[in-house]
Amino acid sequence: ASAKDVDGNTPLILACKQSEACLHFLDDEPFDWTEEIVAILVNASPHTVPDEDIAGMSALEYAISNDSSSKTVGILQKACRQEARRKQLYRQRNASWMARRASELQGTEQTSPLTSASTCWIESGSAQPLAFG
Repeated sequence: ASAKDVDGNTPLILACKQSEACLHFLDDEPFDWTEEIVAILVNASPHTVPDEDIAGMSALEYAISNDSSSKTVGILQKACRQEARRKQLYRQRNASWMARRASELQGTEQTSPLTSASTCWIESGSAQPLAFG
């Protein structure tokens, strides 16, 4: 459910983009199948919820512009919030890891031979290091 077509449409975007057109082909039954399809697609690929097509429109924007049910819009809004929180948590964890790693590297830098002299390896038969500094 995370594949995109040449226009940048994910299955979720297509479901929200085409919901109005598909309702015309249904029988007299007023059931809006879009809610069910949207819920399935959101659960299958939550990371694609904020994706936009080449026109810069997301599934939520198509759902709103096509007057989808409030339940469909609500499902998409909730999924967008959850995905934003997930990305924020990922960024925070990544930043924390990078800070720890930088701190570790600074600690090992003092014992590194590169801090006292620059070492250059010459590609020759002997491969001896040359020290400058």
